[in-house]
Amino acid sequence: MYDNVICNYPLPKEIQNECFQTKDFDSNLDTYIIKKNGKLNYEGIWKIRNLNFTGEFNFYTMLFNEDHSHIWYEYKATFKDGNLIDLKPVYESSIMREFSKK
Repeated sequence: MYDNVICNYPLPKEIQNECFQTKDFDSNLDTYIIKKNGKLNYEGIWKIRNLNFTGEFNFYTMLFNEDHSHIWYEYKATFKDGNLIDLKPVYESSIMREFSKK
């Protein structure tokens, strides 16, 4: 399983509205939201709350192009006391394009 990540904090426009996944939390299909102001929220089945999280986690997604090629996007978010202090790309690759053309 995994958890979902919604990042309302600015990302490149081609992925700004995408839903991401992570396996760095409990993987209960919960949703974590990085808000525009850099705060981290948790949405579980029974509750919504602000998290006072300190640490980092990766989140990722794969997009499909019109030619059925794939691009993998992965980011690392670092938080201190529930506030985003760093967000950087870990990996962006179109290498899957080679496999999709076969």
